[in-house]
Amino acid sequence: MTLRRTLSIAVALGSAACGAILGDVPEGRAVGEDASIRDDASIGDDAETSAPEPAVEIWRIENGVVLDMAIDGTSVFWLQGPPSGEQGFAVKACPKNGGDARTIATVPTRPEGLALSDKHAFWSISQDAQHSGGVWRAEKQGGQPPTAQFIKREYAGPITVANGILITGTHKGSIFYDSPEDGETHDRYSGGNVVSMGTSSSDLYWTLQEDRVILTIPTVRGTWIAGRFAEGFSSPPSFLSFDNGVLYWAVVTNTRTTISSKCAAGCEAKEIVTPAAGVASLAVRNGKLYWAANEQGVAVLRRCTDLSARCEPTKPPVWSAAGSEISRIALDDTDVYFVVRRGNDTYIVKQAH
Repeated sequence: MTLRRTLSIAVALGSAACGAILGDVPEGRAVGEDASIRDDASIGDDAETSAPEPAVEIWRIENGVVLDMAIDGTSVFWLQGPPSGEQGFAVKACPKNGGDARTIATVPTRPEGLALSDKHAFWSISQDAQHSGGVWRAEKQGGQPPTAQFIKREYAGPITVANGILITGTHKGSIFYDSPEDGETHDRYSGGNVVSMGTSSSDLYWTLQEDRVILTIPTVRGTWIAGRFAEGFSSPPSFLSFDNGVLYWAVVTNTRTTISSKCAAGCEAKEIVTPAAGVASLAVRNGKLYWAANEQGVAVLRRCTDLSARCEPTKPPVWSAAGSEISRIALDDTDVYFVVRRGNDTYIVKQAH
């Protein structure tokens, strides 16, 4: 059988309410009416047995974009900016279960990456008018007025936080380890242009633009000689995500897209799925792998729940929206969070696993 559910987003920019339920609307309403975003998952014989949960809007950004997104135990954080231009950026946050959105900090130029520690939000800028970029931080609760503190690291790119250490990959060939609470620089690894990073509880994994390999070093002080975790790729792997002892990644070329995995213990790398379109984002948690794709004008969110075998790429999506574009994904134990752009507006949405 086929089940179709159409969901409507109707919270205007500036509303204090986060977490608006996207309620059902009559079948057949065109996508785009009342700023609607459509959840159009076909449930067939080969699909998952339960219908998708209703999607819930976290926040709507009118005439704006989301450049990156991260979550902690209570809130969703994002880098917000205009559709074009180099001014008007900010770090924002909103409670997962509803409440007021807050400004963590205003950002003078286009930011690139976002990461969270227990106390702070960090963001990176590759280069600006004053100097060669760097990393900034601000308290996650925000302030009046919002204030930011410059840390360091020129030409900063991807950033992450692991074991209390801020890890910065740069576009000039280095990875820096910093203790953001006391300002201590731990060590660094010199390599190439860092494309993507992912962490386990004990190790950092990253990819370089120049060398199509996945490298690894510990996330704490120790051996600073990088190991080659996986290699032989036709394009640099991206969207590195670690879950239950296994690293996952995507490789996108002009002719083929693959999502693959390899266990940290040293097993052979294997393909999980070959998506029909490119991968816009990827995340894994508790054995559930989600990826976002934009397939011929339709934003699609897909999921694999049995990662011991190959996943069927044509399986009906858990969420889709015609005339839209999907980008970032983040996961916690109960929900998947994702970013959808429709026309000039951008929506941060969550849906139960």
